[in-house]
Amino acid sequence: MDVNHFLISSLLERWRSETHTFHFPYGETTMTLEDVVVLLGLPIDGDVVTGPTTVQDIFATFHEHLGVIPPPTVIRGNSIRVSWLNSTFQQLPPNANNEVIAQYVRAYILTLIESILMPDTSAARVHVMYLLRLADLNVVRNYSWGSAVLSCLYRCLDHGIHLRQENIRGCMILLQCWAWERITTIAPQLQPLSDQEVADGDGFPVCRRWMNFLWRPYTRQEVSRLIVVDIPPVSRATVPIICFATVEIHQADRVMRQFGLRQNIPPEPVNLDQVHRDDLRGRNDRDWVGHHHQWIAIWNDRENRIVQGTPLAETAICVMKHRICSGT
Repeated sequence: MDVNHFLISSLLERWRSETHTFHFPYGETTMTLEDVVVLLGLPIDGDVVTGPTTVQDIFATFHEHLGVIPPPTVIRGNSIRVSWLNSTFQQLPPNANNEVIAQYVRAYILTLIESILMPDTSAARVHVMYLLRLADLNVVRNYSWGSAVLSCLYRCLDHGIHLRQENIRGCMILLQCWAWERITTIAPQLQPLSDQEVADGDGFPVCRRWMNFLWRPYTRQEVSRLIVVDIPPVSRATVPIICFATVEIHQADRVMRQFGLRQNIPPEPVNLDQVHRDDLRGRNDRDWVGHHHQWIAIWNDRENRIVQGTPLAETAICVMKHRICSGT
Protein backbone atom coordinates (compact mmCIF):
# COMPACT_ATOMS: atom_id res chain seq x y z
CA MET A 1 0.00 0.00 0.00
CA ASP A 2 1.37 3.39 -0.97
CA VAL A 3 1.99 5.78 1.90
CA ASN A 4 0.46 9.25 1.64
CA HIS A 5 3.38 11.44 2.67
CA PHE A 6 1.18 14.55 2.85
CA LEU A 7 -1.04 12.79 5.39
CA ILE A 8 1.90 11.56 7.48
CA SER A 9 3.48 15.03 7.51
CA SER A 10 0.20 16.65 8.54
CA LEU A 11 -0.23 14.18 11.39
CA LEU A 12 3.36 14.71 12.56
CA GLU A 13 2.66 18.43 12.94
CA ARG A 14 0.08 17.57 15.61
CA TRP A 15 2.05 14.85 17.42
CA ARG A 16 3.17 15.50 21.00
CA SER A 17 5.94 13.22 22.22
CA GLU A 18 5.28 13.81 25.93
CA THR A 19 1.75 12.36 25.66
CA HIS A 20 2.05 10.20 22.50
CA THR A 21 -1.13 11.76 21.18
CA PHE A 22 -2.24 13.95 18.31
CA HIS A 23 -3.62 17.31 19.44
CA PHE A 24 -6.68 18.26 17.39
CA PRO A 25 -9.16 21.11 17.92
CA TYR A 26 -11.60 18.64 19.50
CA GLY A 27 -9.14 16.94 21.84
CA GLU A 28 -6.37 14.37 22.01
CA THR A 29 -6.38 11.13 20.05
CA THR A 30 -3.89 8.43 19.16
CA MET A 31 -3.35 4.89 17.92
CA THR A 32 -4.17 2.43 20.70
CA LEU A 33 -3.81 -1.30 21.18
CA GLU A 34 -7.41 -1.58 20.01
CA ASP A 35 -6.42 -0.15 16.62
CA VAL A 36 -3.50 -2.57 16.39
CA VAL A 37 -5.59 -5.68 17.00
CA VAL A 38 -8.35 -4.55 14.61
CA LEU A 39 -6.27 -3.16 11.75
CA LEU A 40 -3.31 -5.57 11.89
CA GLY A 41 -4.79 -8.60 13.65
CA LEU A 42 -1.75 -8.93 15.91
CA PRO A 43 -2.02 -10.34 19.45
CA ILE A 44 -1.79 -7.62 22.10
CA ASP A 45 -2.32 -9.60 25.31
CA GLY A 46 0.77 -11.62 26.17
CA ASP A 47 4.41 -11.49 27.19
CA VAL A 48 6.51 -8.49 26.24
CA VAL A 49 8.76 -8.84 23.21
CA THR A 50 12.18 -8.60 24.80
CA GLY A 51 15.20 -10.67 25.71
CA PRO A 52 18.82 -11.01 24.53
CA THR A 53 19.85 -8.99 21.49
CA THR A 54 23.19 -10.60 20.71
CA VAL A 55 24.53 -14.09 20.00
CA GLN A 56 27.95 -15.70 20.27
CA ASP A 57 28.02 -16.88 16.65
CA ILE A 58 25.55 -15.17 14.34
CA PHE A 59 26.28 -17.53 11.43
CA ALA A 60 25.56 -20.56 13.59
CA THR A 61 22.35 -18.93 14.85
CA PHE A 62 21.03 -18.35 11.32
CA HIS A 63 22.01 -21.88 10.34
CA GLU A 64 20.17 -23.31 13.37
CA HIS A 65 16.91 -21.42 12.80
CA LEU A 66 16.92 -20.86 9.02
CA GLY A 67 18.80 -23.94 7.84
CA VAL A 68 21.38 -22.02 5.79
CA ILE A 69 24.57 -20.10 6.48
CA PRO A 70 24.31 -16.60 4.97
CA PRO A 71 27.31 -15.14 3.17
CA PRO A 72 29.35 -12.60 5.16
CA THR A 73 28.37 -9.86 2.71
CA VAL A 74 24.74 -9.84 3.92
CA ILE A 75 25.66 -9.69 7.62
CA ARG A 76 26.45 -6.44 9.37
CA GLY A 77 26.80 -6.43 13.11
CA ASN A 78 23.76 -8.28 14.48
CA SER A 79 21.55 -7.78 11.44
CA ILE A 80 20.98 -9.47 8.10
CA ARG A 81 19.92 -8.02 4.77
CA VAL A 82 16.21 -8.47 4.04
CA SER A 83 16.78 -8.77 0.28
CA TRP A 84 18.82 -11.92 0.92
CA LEU A 85 15.95 -13.39 2.94
CA ASN A 86 13.52 -12.62 0.11
CA SER A 87 15.67 -14.23 -2.55
CA THR A 88 16.72 -17.25 -0.48
CA PHE A 89 13.27 -18.11 0.90
CA GLN A 90 11.18 -17.04 -2.07
CA GLN A 91 9.58 -20.41 -2.86
CA LEU A 92 8.91 -23.25 -0.46
CA PRO A 93 10.43 -26.44 -1.95
CA PRO A 94 8.07 -29.31 -2.80
CA ASN A 95 7.64 -32.04 -0.20
CA ALA A 96 9.17 -29.84 2.49
CA ASN A 97 9.12 -31.37 5.96
CA ASN A 98 7.99 -29.55 9.10
CA GLU A 99 11.49 -28.36 9.93
CA VAL A 100 11.94 -26.72 6.51
CA ILE A 101 8.47 -25.18 6.69
CA ALA A 102 9.35 -23.69 10.08
CA GLN A 103 12.54 -22.19 8.63
CA TYR A 104 10.59 -20.53 5.81
CA VAL A 105 8.02 -19.26 8.29
CA ARG A 106 10.73 -17.60 10.37
CA ALA A 107 12.24 -15.98 7.28
CA TYR A 108 8.83 -14.70 6.20
CA ILE A 109 8.03 -13.23 9.62
CA LEU A 110 11.45 -11.54 9.72
CA THR A 111 10.66 -9.95 6.37
CA LEU A 112 7.28 -8.73 7.64
CA ILE A 113 8.88 -7.26 10.75
CA GLU A 114 11.47 -5.24 8.86
CA SER A 115 9.44 -4.23 5.81
CA ILE A 116 6.06 -3.47 7.42
CA LEU A 117 5.71 -3.87 11.18
CA MET A 118 8.88 -2.42 12.73
CA PRO A 119 11.13 -1.14 9.92
CA ASP A 120 14.11 1.11 10.40
CA THR A 121 14.72 4.12 8.16
CA SER A 122 16.18 1.98 5.37
CA ALA A 123 13.94 -1.10 5.77
CA ALA A 124 16.95 -3.04 4.50
CA ARG A 125 18.14 -5.07 7.50
CA VAL A 126 16.49 -7.03 10.28
CA HIS A 127 18.04 -7.63 13.70
CA VAL A 128 18.86 -11.12 14.91
CA MET A 129 17.02 -10.43 18.20
CA TYR A 130 13.70 -11.01 16.42
CA LEU A 131 14.90 -14.37 15.12
CA LEU A 132 15.62 -15.44 18.71
CA ARG A 133 11.96 -14.74 19.61
CA LEU A 134 10.92 -16.98 16.67
CA ALA A 135 13.01 -19.98 17.72
CA ASP A 136 9.99 -21.87 19.07
CA LEU A 137 7.07 -21.22 16.75
CA ASN A 138 4.70 -22.88 19.22
CA VAL A 139 5.02 -19.93 21.61
CA VAL A 140 5.33 -17.06 19.13
CA ARG A 141 1.68 -16.09 19.56
CA ASN A 142 2.17 -15.86 23.33
CA TYR A 143 4.05 -12.57 22.80
CA SER A 144 2.33 -9.21 22.62
CA TRP A 145 3.54 -8.36 19.13
CA GLY A 146 0.90 -5.67 18.82
CA SER A 147 2.26 -3.69 21.76
CA ALA A 148 5.80 -4.06 20.37
CA VAL A 149 4.71 -2.63 17.01
CA LEU A 150 2.89 0.26 18.70
CA SER A 151 5.83 1.10 20.97
CA CYS A 152 8.14 1.27 17.96
CA LEU A 153 5.67 3.50 16.10
CA TYR A 154 5.40 5.84 19.09
CA ARG A 155 9.20 6.09 19.29
CA CYS A 156 9.47 6.69 15.54
CA LEU A 157 6.90 9.49 15.67
CA ASP A 158 8.82 11.06 18.55
CA HIS A 159 11.93 11.11 16.35
CA GLY A 160 9.97 12.15 13.26
CA ILE A 161 8.99 15.54 14.68
CA HIS A 162 12.63 16.65 14.87
CA LEU A 163 13.55 19.19 12.22
CA ARG A 164 16.73 17.34 11.22
CA GLN A 165 14.95 14.01 10.81
CA GLU A 166 14.75 13.30 7.07
CA ASN A 167 13.03 9.90 7.15
CA ILE A 168 10.49 8.32 9.42
CA ARG A 169 10.24 4.63 10.17
CA GLY A 170 7.69 2.54 12.02
CA CYS A 171 4.46 0.93 10.87
CA MET A 172 3.17 3.61 8.51
CA ILE A 173 0.40 1.31 7.30
CA LEU A 174 -1.03 1.27 10.81
CA LEU A 175 -0.82 5.06 11.11
CA GLN A 176 -2.38 5.68 7.71
CA CYS A 177 -5.21 3.15 8.14
CA TRP A 178 -5.93 4.57 11.59
CA ALA A 179 -6.32 8.03 10.07
CA TRP A 180 -8.53 6.74 7.25
CA GLU A 181 -10.85 4.94 9.67
CA ARG A 182 -11.31 7.91 11.97
CA ILE A 183 -11.04 10.92 9.64
CA THR A 184 -13.28 9.81 6.81
CA THR A 185 -12.83 13.01 4.79
CA ILE A 186 -9.21 12.06 4.06
CA ALA A 187 -9.90 8.40 3.25
CA PRO A 188 -9.25 7.26 -0.34
CA GLN A 189 -11.83 8.56 -2.77
CA LEU A 190 -14.02 6.10 -4.64
CA GLN A 191 -13.84 8.40 -7.67
CA PRO A 192 -10.71 10.21 -8.84
CA LEU A 193 -10.51 13.85 -7.83
CA SER A 194 -11.06 16.50 -10.47
CA ASP A 195 -8.41 19.12 -11.19
CA GLN A 196 -10.58 21.71 -9.43
CA GLU A 197 -10.88 19.55 -6.29
CA VAL A 198 -7.12 19.14 -6.20
CA ALA A 199 -6.69 22.90 -6.65
CA ASP A 200 -9.13 23.48 -3.77
CA GLY A 201 -6.99 21.34 -1.49
CA ASP A 202 -9.04 18.14 -1.55
CA GLY A 203 -6.12 16.06 -2.79
CA PHE A 204 -4.40 16.07 0.60
CA PRO A 205 -5.38 16.75 4.21
CA VAL A 206 -5.68 20.38 5.25
CA CYS A 207 -6.76 21.89 8.54
CA ARG A 208 -10.44 22.24 7.67
CA ARG A 209 -10.67 18.50 6.99
CA TRP A 210 -9.66 17.45 10.52
CA MET A 211 -13.06 18.40 11.90
CA ASN A 212 -14.92 15.21 10.91
CA PHE A 213 -13.61 12.67 13.38
CA LEU A 214 -15.05 9.27 14.37
CA TRP A 215 -14.17 8.40 17.93
CA ARG A 216 -15.42 4.81 17.57
CA PRO A 217 -15.27 3.73 13.92
CA TYR A 218 -15.21 -0.01 14.70
CA THR A 219 -18.69 0.03 16.24
CA ARG A 220 -20.41 1.00 12.98
CA GLN A 221 -22.57 -1.82 11.69
CA GLU A 222 -20.86 -2.07 8.30
CA VAL A 223 -17.49 -2.29 10.02
CA SER A 224 -18.25 -4.43 13.07
CA ARG A 225 -19.46 -7.36 10.98
CA LEU A 226 -16.11 -7.41 9.15
CA ILE A 227 -14.02 -7.60 12.33
CA VAL A 228 -13.16 -11.22 13.03
CA VAL A 229 -10.85 -10.70 16.03
CA ASP A 230 -11.68 -10.45 19.71
CA ILE A 231 -10.59 -7.20 21.33
CA PRO A 232 -9.24 -8.00 24.82
CA PRO A 233 -9.76 -5.52 27.68
CA VAL A 234 -6.01 -4.79 27.76
CA SER A 235 -6.61 -2.65 24.66
CA ARG A 236 -7.68 0.15 27.05
CA ALA A 237 -5.06 -0.31 29.76
CA THR A 238 -2.68 2.47 30.76
CA VAL A 239 0.57 0.51 30.73
CA PRO A 240 4.12 0.63 29.35
CA ILE A 241 4.50 -1.04 25.96
CA ILE A 242 7.88 -2.61 25.30
CA CYS A 243 10.02 -3.86 22.45
CA PHE A 244 13.51 -4.79 23.65
CA ALA A 245 15.20 -1.42 24.36
CA THR A 246 12.09 0.62 23.53
CA VAL A 247 9.67 1.56 26.32
CA GLU A 248 6.71 3.88 25.75
CA ILE A 249 3.45 4.49 27.64
CA HIS A 250 0.09 3.45 26.21
CA GLN A 251 -1.87 6.39 27.62
CA ALA A 252 -5.40 5.11 27.23
CA ASP A 253 -6.53 7.48 30.01
CA ARG A 254 -5.98 10.44 27.65
CA VAL A 255 -8.20 9.09 24.85
CA MET A 256 -11.12 7.60 26.78
CA ARG A 257 -13.62 8.73 24.14
CA GLN A 258 -12.06 6.23 21.75
CA PHE A 259 -13.34 3.52 24.08
CA GLY A 260 -16.82 5.01 24.43
CA LEU A 261 -16.10 6.62 27.81
CA ARG A 262 -16.35 10.15 29.09
CA GLN A 263 -12.94 11.85 29.04
CA ASN A 264 -11.70 12.76 32.50
CA ILE A 265 -8.86 15.15 33.24
CA PRO A 266 -5.80 12.91 32.73
CA PRO A 267 -2.82 12.92 35.10
CA GLU A 268 0.54 14.33 34.16
CA PRO A 269 2.28 12.13 31.57
CA VAL A 270 5.09 9.87 32.73
CA ASN A 271 8.51 11.39 32.11
CA LEU A 272 10.50 8.92 30.01
CA ASP A 273 13.47 11.15 29.15
CA GLN A 274 15.92 8.82 30.88
CA VAL A 275 14.40 5.71 29.30
CA HIS A 276 14.50 7.31 25.87
CA ARG A 277 18.27 7.50 26.12
CA ASP A 278 18.39 3.71 25.91
CA ASP A 279 18.74 2.11 22.50
CA LEU A 280 20.61 -0.79 20.94
CA ARG A 281 23.64 1.23 19.91
CA GLY A 282 26.58 -0.09 21.88
CA ARG A 283 24.29 -2.03 24.24
CA ASN A 284 23.79 -5.33 22.43
CA ASP A 285 25.01 -7.29 25.44
CA ARG A 286 22.60 -5.64 27.88
CA ASP A 287 20.02 -7.76 29.71
CA TRP A 288 16.88 -5.84 28.76
CA VAL A 289 14.64 -8.08 30.86
CA GLY A 290 16.53 -7.06 33.98
CA HIS A 291 17.11 -3.48 32.88
CA HIS A 292 13.38 -2.86 32.30
CA HIS A 293 12.11 -5.10 35.07
CA GLN A 294 10.01 -2.33 36.66
CA TRP A 295 8.23 -1.58 33.37
CA ILE A 296 7.71 -5.27 32.64
CA ALA A 297 6.18 -5.70 36.10
CA ILE A 298 3.65 -2.95 35.36
CA TRP A 299 2.79 -4.57 32.03
CA ASN A 300 2.28 -7.90 33.78
CA ASP A 301 -0.21 -6.09 36.05
CA ARG A 302 -2.16 -4.83 33.02
CA GLU A 303 -5.46 -6.42 34.10
CA ASN A 304 -5.58 -4.01 37.05
CA ARG A 305 -4.75 -0.95 34.96
CA ILE A 306 -7.66 -1.00 32.53
CA VAL A 307 -9.32 2.39 32.12
CA GLN A 308 -12.77 2.61 33.71
CA GLY A 309 -15.27 5.41 33.30
CA THR A 310 -18.78 6.57 32.50
CA PRO A 311 -20.09 5.48 29.10
CA LEU A 312 -20.65 8.41 26.76
CA ALA A 313 -24.32 7.49 26.26
CA GLU A 314 -25.00 7.81 29.99
CA THR A 315 -23.07 11.08 30.07
CA ALA A 316 -25.22 12.52 27.28
CA ILE A 317 -28.42 11.53 29.14
CA CYS A 318 -27.21 13.14 32.38
CA VAL A 319 -26.32 16.36 30.56
CA MET A 320 -29.73 16.42 28.88
CA LYS A 321 -31.56 15.87 32.21
CA HIS A 322 -29.52 18.63 33.81
CA ARG A 323 -30.45 21.07 31.06
CA ILE A 324 -34.13 20.17 31.29
CA CYS A 325 -34.19 20.57 35.10
CA SER A 326 -32.30 23.84 34.98
CA GLY A 327 -34.43 25.18 32.15
CA THR A 328 -31.45 25.77 29.83
